[in-house]
Formats: sequence, C-alpha cells, structure tokens
Amino acid sequence: MLMKLFKPLTINDAKVLIRYARYAIMNNLGLEYDFSSKESEELNRLRNLRYGVFVSIEKIVFSDGMFKRILRGSVGTLNPINNLVDDVFVIALHSAFNDPRFSPITAAEFRHCIIELTVISEPIKVSLEWLLDNLVLGYHGVLIHSNNESKVILPQKMVEYAEDYYREYGEKLGRKELIKMLENEYKINEGKLQVFQTQIFYEVEPDKDIIERRLYCKLGYTQF
Repeated sequence: MLMKLFKPLTINDAKVLIRYARYAIMNNLGLEYDFSSKESEELNRLRNLRYGVFVSIEKIVFSDGMFKRILRGSVGTLNPINNLVDDVFVIALHSAFNDPRFSPITAAEFRHCIIELTVISEPIKVSLEWLLDNLVLGYHGVLIHSNNESKVILPQKMVEYAEDYYREYGEKLGRKELIKMLENEYKINEGKLQVFQTQIFYEVEPDKDIIERRLYCKLGYTQF
C-alpha cells in the first residue's frame, strides 16, 4: 500500500516544541532555561496547529556496561485540547509530575532526561482486516475500545513487541503475529478499533540535537 506520510512538523518545529516542553518542566522545578525571543515567535506560528500529542520523558542510566533509556513519564491526548503549543506545555508538566506510574521528577533527575514528542493524526475507525493488510509497525498507533475501556498503543510500544518477538523467536514480527498478540492481550475482536498516524521526534541527549524517529525504517518499511 502506498500512502502519504503524516509529517505536519519540520525538524525545526519539533526543536522549538521540545525546547518549550523542557522550559515548562524546568520552570516548574525553579530552574532557569534560556528560551529565545525568536523561538517565542516560532511558537506563535505553531499555535495555528491542532493535533493530538504525547510527551514522553526517558532517563539515561548506565547499567550492565551500557547506557540505557528508561521511561520516566508519558502522558498525552489523542485529540487536541487547545492548540499544539499550549497542549505540549501542559502535557509536558503532566508527564513530568503527574504520571501516576511514577513519582514527580526531580531537578537532579531531569538533567539526565531526554524528551520525546509524538504528534498524532485524527484517529479513524478500521477493521481487523484493515490492520492485517495495512498496519505499518513503527508508524501507526492503535486505539482499542473494549469492555468500556480504551487502550492506546503507540508505535513505540509495538516496536518493543517486535524486538521482544525477535529475541524470543529469532524472526521478524509480521502483521499477522502482531494482531494475534493484540487479540490475546486486549481482546480486540470484541471491541472497536481506531488507527492513527504519527510523527515522532526526540533528543539524542538531554537538551542536545533533536532527530526524527523513523521507527518504521528500522523495521524494514522503506515505503508504504
């Protein structure tokens, strides 16, 4: 299947938004952060955009002889609340201080954390057959409605499924195997399905260069 990639942001747009998220968190921690007037002007332009967005924070730790990233908070919304800029600001604070899975982040910790930004298209309803034929691992996210509950599975999580599958079986995880895993874990055959497209950016190091994460390329999708 050939489709147009969802790419609403440039790398510079993402840089300004991630720096703004970092500013929001550091300001809440009582720390100074240099956010320029030029960047503020860029934010005014980006306030015209409305997309769902997730802000994730990962802490860089040294373990077993290597540097690793561990999740420190991740919060988001599939549907825009206000505009992209204001939503990033508020969601960044929730990710750092209000994710119920973690304690509020500290100033000492945050110096070792990177920020990841996932921008989300409007979810559309699909069938299991659509997933089997069209789902692109590392690009599409899935929203599952089942038993009066909703579960969001971001592309990053599905890439983790693929990596775990390869470690266990030594084979690439295909759509059929992934759908079976989702059916077993979330009973998606009993619920309603929605799919959304994503564009993902993150810091290579804390407050350093920002790159776009093309996870689908990592899994062998060069075009779709």
